[in-house]
Amino acid sequence: MSRKDSAKELILNQAVQMASVAGLNGLTIGSLAEAVAMSKGGISAHFKSKTELQVATVERAAELFQAAVLGNVLAEPAGIDRLYKLCDSWFSFLQQGIFLGGCFLTNAVLELDDLADSEARVPVLRYYQDYLNFIEQSIAETVELGQFRANTPIAALAFQFHGILIAALVWRAVRSHEAQFTTARAAIGNLIESYRS
Repeated sequence: MSRKDSAKELILNQAVQMASVAGLNGLTIGSLAEAVAMSKGGISAHFKSKTELQVATVERAAELFQAAVLGNVLAEPAGIDRLYKLCDSWFSFLQQGIFLGGCFLTNAVLELDDLADSEARVPVLRYYQDYLNFIEQSIAETVELGQFRANTPIAALAFQFHGILIAALVWRAVRSHEAQFTTARAAIGNLIESYRS
């Protein structure tokens, strides 16, 4: 990796952490320059505008999310075991504190939802839609394998599954303890078992 690429990685890794706490709109070239001990010009040499910085930050956050959550899941055979693995990977991701502010992409979806003119909104929604599609696809494959009933409502089950994962994120933030992961894991188990064929 060249010195320039190394500097860019340093900037993006810091930007991801700052934006996960302050939001993408709270990320400024000035605050980022101070955090990485560079001049504003040093940041601008890599990112010509705040928008370019925001989009690159989203891309980097998505890479980290995919590596931390989806990477392990894809190694698991399709079916019920993969769904449990997705649940466990999500909890592990939160417990490891990959992002200081919880889940970068979830935070960004909520922040940018009503900001149609934000260029960063496009990649945020794309990556989150990919994640939701992955949940639906995993459920559909479980049905195809005969592990879930043939009449399983795939979209509705994906909605409930994701809802439990997000509930664990919120409860953890509000209650500041890990007990909700046990509750959420049990809820996922009850949900999965209710559709088992």
